[in-house]
Amino acid sequence: MSQSLFTVSIYETLGIEATAHIINQAALTAVCASADHLECVQSLASRCTSLKFIVIVDDATSEQKPDPYMSHTSGQLPVFSLSYVEDVGKRNPRAFQPPSPEFIITINYTSGTTGMPKGVVLTHKAAVAAASCAMSIVDLRKGDRICSFLPLAHIFERVTEAASLWAGSSIGYYHGDVQSLVDDLKALQPTNMVNVPRVYSRFAAGIKAKTSQAAQAMDLTNADNLSFLHAQIAKGLGLDCCRTMVSGSAPIDPSLQDYLRGVMNNTFKQGYGLTETYAITLAQIASDESVGTCGAVLPAVEVCLQNAQDFGYMTSDQPNPRGELLIRSTTLFSGYYLNPAATAESFTEDGWFRSGDICEIDNLGRVRVIDRRKNILKLAQGEYVSPERIENILLGELPWASQIMVHGDSDKSYLVAIIGIDRASFAKMINTLYADSPASSPADNMMKDGFFETTCDARVIAAALSEIRKAEISKNMNGFERVKAITLLEEPFSIENGLLTPT
Repeated sequence: MSQSLFTVSIYETLGIEATAHIINQAALTAVCASADHLECVQSLASRCTSLKFIVIVDDATSEQKPDPYMSHTSGQLPVFSLSYVEDVGKRNPRAFQPPSPEFIITINYTSGTTGMPKGVVLTHKAAVAAASCAMSIVDLRKGDRICSFLPLAHIFERVTEAASLWAGSSIGYYHGDVQSLVDDLKALQPTNMVNVPRVYSRFAAGIKAKTSQAAQAMDLTNADNLSFLHAQIAKGLGLDCCRTMVSGSAPIDPSLQDYLRGVMNNTFKQGYGLTETYAITLAQIASDESVGTCGAVLPAVEVCLQNAQDFGYMTSDQPNPRGELLIRSTTLFSGYYLNPAATAESFTEDGWFRSGDICEIDNLGRVRVIDRRKNILKLAQGEYVSPERIENILLGELPWASQIMVHGDSDKSYLVAIIGIDRASFAKMINTLYADSPASSPADNMMKDGFFETTCDARVIAAALSEIRKAEISKNMNGFERVKAITLLEEPFSIENGLLTPT
């Protein structure tokens, strides 16, 4: 920053082709990476002619590291340790060349659900505005602690860290193993938690399981007992010092937000932003205890709605106006790097950014995301369906479902779903349903590693669909929004198998 240089983000899970695309488009001369990515970056040397060297930011293995300079063989890029680069800087100081507000601070490449990632160009002005807004959302104090869990290339994580450092807070970095996240939280005792709905959903599933177990030993209709249990649960998650939790990156199911707000006895807010707005646009204020909304417009931001007539959403709708959310903001990006066509498509003629999200605004100025323009699908009889909304409802209602993808085709009149199950919770649910059956429960086979046979069992499919139907009815879902057929898989969605993007 002292030399007005800027960073370019590369998700570690983007793959060879997307990584090469980013390096070549941004003409990067150096890549900073952890030691376990050295081989991958070296493999790009012949394809990425702008690359001059690699910096390893952690300790490499003894085979890799004649520290402080790591030699290289013919055809490979020179590799330096971070400590060596820092030492070179100390021995060769340069006069500051500070950036102006309009200088680029980062090109943050989107993970890209289709096609190659786009480089979102963000300025210092946008970064300062975003961090300022973040500090207005969360009461960050000197000496506070946050746990860094999201990918460091994620814009949501970057603005969180910037605001925390500005406020004098400490940042603890988790070990990288999701299964050990609770252990990291216990060690750190964060005062504020910023995370995505999927993690909060896992917290809730664990809490409900512990509550169910405790109900067999103590009277949870007694308010004092319940309060004591909730305090113990928060302590068990390492969140007993947590004053504020914020959910972003994707919509959170309202019932999940309401449940965790009560259990944790803290302020639990939902926010909204995009990479193009430096993760900042909307957030609930401290006194807003509603659920299902992203809250109010933040200080550096303007929003308005535009008719989405093709999907039936109009600003004239009653009781609240609805339409595509348009944004003007100090935090707004200046365009997609070397992609004028995509930039032009993203803005209206008078300079408003098209978010792609369908929203409604209530009489108190709170914004609720209804649909994603790109994610809305149309069934054979003409009904428009938001699969993301249905997924969030079912995830909040089915403790045995860890992941859900709902799908529909325009030549079919019904929806289908692929569901990744939590093995232990699912087995418990099936066993409960077959408790009075003289024959063994199909879950018995699952616990003997007969997982595939179990999830293909017609009785199991019928039981799962029955539980889904109960959830749909309890949430008053329309008939065309109900899932008619399912496939059950064990943890089917991962970055490794290509079913999840890094975000």
